[in-house]
Amino acid sequence: MTDVVLRAINPEWRIFGIVELVQLGFDALLLWQSLIPGLDSLRYEDETQDLALPIFLYWLPIFIGLTGTLIGAIWSVFRPTPQHDGDGSDILENPGI
Repeated sequence: MTDVVLRAINPEWRIFGIVELVQLGFDALLLWQSLIPGLDSLRYEDETQDLALPIFLYWLPIFIGLTGTLIGAIWSVFRPTPQHDGDGSDILENPGI
């Protein structure tokens, strides 16, 4: 948790922290809003007209992908900050570390 606080205080990492928090919120919103119609298709047993496949099968890859994206966003917010010598050169070379 102290890494998150240090990243918020460090001006070199502040913009990355803001972007990561926005991404986390957007991913959570997408997952929450896709659960409603996906679970409705499961509850009402909707099927495709041509193959009679349950429509919920189409929602499963979306749920798996959005869950993975949300886990990745959580990891990017709470990952440890890299140690550097203060000149900022490693941040420009590897901003995703």
